[in-house]
Amino acid sequence: MAVEAHPAHQEDAEFIPVVKTGIFIYLILLLSALAWVYYEFGDQLLQVIDDVWFLGGVGVFGAIIANSTGTGGGVVFIPAFIAIDGLARMGELSSSL
Repeated sequence: MAVEAHPAHQEDAEFIPVVKTGIFIYLILLLSALAWVYYEFGDQLLQVIDDVWFLGGVGVFGAIIANSTGTGGGVVFIPAFIAIDGLARMGELSSSL
């Protein structure tokens, strides 16, 4: 006995295969990009990851601050980039102001 979708949910039932196809295509593109990066920069990749591993945490923290207050992400990102680079560039400061 086949189970059919309720008429009110028919649009949702038709939408699910499109979402699954989109996720599959996204994963294929992501894996292709990662394979290309590893092929091109495999010997340097671990060194780069070792240098910038903490930027993911800075990004998450900056997004939380920016979205929970009206200050924006520059309050977190500019000091973090100054600490990384050692010196602020005028473009970074002017966009933060």
